[in-house]
Amino acid sequence: MTIVARTFLVFIPLAWVTLSGPVQGAMLLGMGVLALFEAVRLRRTRDLLALWPMAILVLIWSAWGQKLNMAPPIDLLPPRPFLTAFVFASAAGVCIREYAKRSQAQTLLGLQAGALFLTAIGVYIAFSGEAAEAVSVDGGQVIRENPEFGFTILGVFNADNIVVGIISYTIYAALMLPLVLLEIPVLASIGCLGLSGLALALNLKLVTRSVFLALAVGIATVVFTLLRDRAHLNTLLLLRKTVIVTCLAAIGLAAVALAPSGFDLFTDRLADSTEDPRWDIWAESIRIIPQMPWGDGYKMLTLHFWAHNVILDAALFNGIPGLIVMIGIYSLIVWRVARAFFARGVATRPVEVYLVACTAGLLAVQMLMPPMLQLSTFLFFVYGALGRSGSHEDDTAVTPDEVSEGDGEPIRA
Repeated sequence: MTIVARTFLVFIPLAWVTLSGPVQGAMLLGMGVLALFEAVRLRRTRDLLALWPMAILVLIWSAWGQKLNMAPPIDLLPPRPFLTAFVFASAAGVCIREYAKRSQAQTLLGLQAGALFLTAIGVYIAFSGEAAEAVSVDGGQVIRENPEFGFTILGVFNADNIVVGIISYTIYAALMLPLVLLEIPVLASIGCLGLSGLALALNLKLVTRSVFLALAVGIATVVFTLLRDRAHLNTLLLLRKTVIVTCLAAIGLAAVALAPSGFDLFTDRLADSTEDPRWDIWAESIRIIPQMPWGDGYKMLTLHFWAHNVILDAALFNGIPGLIVMIGIYSLIVWRVARAFFARGVATRPVEVYLVACTAGLLAVQMLMPPMLQLSTFLFFVYGALGRSGSHEDDTAVTPDEVSEGDGEPIRA
């Protein structure tokens, strides 16, 4: 099986979780065992062992959540699926790290294929049945509602939460856009533009702001990466690509403007951001947390079912212990991402740049959304893929398009 296919396989369990497929825990655990065997076969045992700090925190989170007897749908990071998501995604990330070391081009193509797969599911749902009418206007206000009677695919996969769910289907494709600023092949750049354009168009249709926020954060991250890693910066190429992307964006905005019904709804919703109810929900959540330090604070919420912030929700659902553990989990992820960001020659490794940009975008979204298992799964994947301390410089020993076979000698992909 090629590196492209193996990389793409990561998105199958991710789609399964996003679609709330049956027996999520068993699915993730089974794929996790396969990923562990693959990582050992790839001689990445040391990287697997380096996952122990995160493993301890995830075990604590799961044990504490089990003690509180939290249950879906109120608890959006249920203990057992959260644990199995870590097992699968972190081990899969370790494998992706080795694939990227062997061939950046093939690994990036696999990531593009996976992002396209998820986006295609989102397109199918958004234009099917009642989901096609998820956005409406009532009294000048934008109304976004999920299908009243639910929506399933093949009678098994739950796809009725399209209004919020579209974020999980399209965010990975949208965050491909900043990669066009890197020195990647022309076809890869075209793929990034096409994927991002499709994802953004779908979010415009459903008047979703979060993916655009993630994209802005991702672009800023990539630009800062290029400016920091100047030794590998091709200034002329960067300027040329910037002009091209700007022109394409202008053309896209002009095209969207010709369909004012969708574009006007989106701009109206952006204008309402200062009056977003999240501000009041966050304030209420902060008041409740000290009153319910051991969990169940969500039962006192009057403005919504959750706080729309992964850190606040951790405290509301699992109390101060849950808050501490969740901060620890995200701190470990950010630490690895920061090391990758500041590693020598990161601008020459588009797979790592993409994962760093994704993390920045996902973190921004998770500060505005309720906990989503599928987004946490991808962050665990990033944690595994960005490796242990001191291993980033080792990856520069193999050039982006070389493959390292069993004897360690590089051969041309």
